[in-house]
Parts: sequence; C-alpha cells; structure tokens
Amino acid sequence: MNTVSVSPTVLASAQTATPLVAIALILSLGCSDARQGTHGDETEGGGGFGGGVSSASGGGESTGGGSCNDLLLNGPSVPDSADPASAPTPTGGLIEDGTYFLYEYVHYQATSANDDMNQSTLRVDGETWDYAWKESGKDEKRGTAIVGTDAGSLYEDTRCGSTMLGAFYSASPTELMLFLADDQGTIFTGKRYVIQ
Repeated sequence: MNTVSVSPTVLASAQTATPLVAIALILSLGCSDARQGTHGDETEGGGGFGGGVSSASGGGESTGGGSCNDLLLNGPSVPDSADPASAPTPTGGLIEDGTYFLYEYVHYQATSANDDMNQSTLRVDGETWDYAWKESGKDEKRGTAIVGTDAGSLYEDTRCGSTMLGAFYSASPTELMLFLADDQGTIFTGKRYVIQ
C-alpha cells in the first residue's frame, strides 16, 4: 500500500481555498439536518475546492456522476446510527491507497437516527479519490476528486459528479473516518470506511 502524497499544485490550491468546513452542510451526503436524522437532496458538486466551477479542471460544471468511475457498490449496507456524544477529534494521519467500504454512518449529538441504509465504496489512489454512494430510496451518486489534506482537514477539488467526502478525517493503516461539519466547524456526521 502507498500513502497519499499531495502535489504542490493541490497544496497551493488547498491553502487558498476555504476548507470544506464552510461548505460541509452542502457536502453532507444529502443531510439537511443530520442531528435530527433527516435527509434532503444531494448537492451536485462542481470542480474547485468547495464546489462550483473549477478553472483547474478546465472550467465545466460536473454532472450527476453516472460515468465518473467504475466502482462497484459491493460493500455492506449500513444503517444510519445516532450517538448523543460529541464527535471524536479528527487526528489526520497518513491515508493508505486502496479500496474502502463504508462500515458506519453516525450522527453525533443525536438521540435517534432515521431508517436509511447507506452503501459506499471509496477508492484512494494518491490524491485521486473515486467514490460511489447509495442511500435507500435515492439515486446512486458517484464522484471523482483530487484530494488534499492538512492537519486533519480534507480539501477536495471535484472533477466529476457529486461532492461527498467530508471536512475532516482520521486515518489508520486499515480505516478512514471522514467527518462532516457545519459552518462553525462542529462535526455532526461521521463515516467510517475500512480498507479491503
């Protein structure tokens, strides 16, 4: 396995971009208010760190992601869960290259979760990340992004499809926890992926 190495171009873009903290509500996998476990429509991401149109990718807006990647959604279906405690502090770390399956989807500072089932596959190849996501009763979403990291923060330049990663992360050699946060930086959702 290799670890993610971030190119100077991505680092420069990440340093001039607003961290995903400011847009994590938009990126929240369709959660309009994750603390209460309700889901809205997913936001179609564009290029550039934080969505919109990317000059780095030649300018065009992204599409629904149907042809972004060839990932199979063959991991487990995972229910939404609730944890009344605050989220753990993201620790950052080296992100291993490989294919990951979603194993946990938790809403922090929540006492109940909805009945949604979620399935996701994430492929990390250096700074290029492909992902596929399916939530019960909704269309499948796919995306490809160039990802940069800095001290536990995650920055993404969406090249195709839906924006779905997170604002913060913790990594170990076998797991990757992606966290979504509101515009004040309060983490409200965590997605735990396990490398296959």
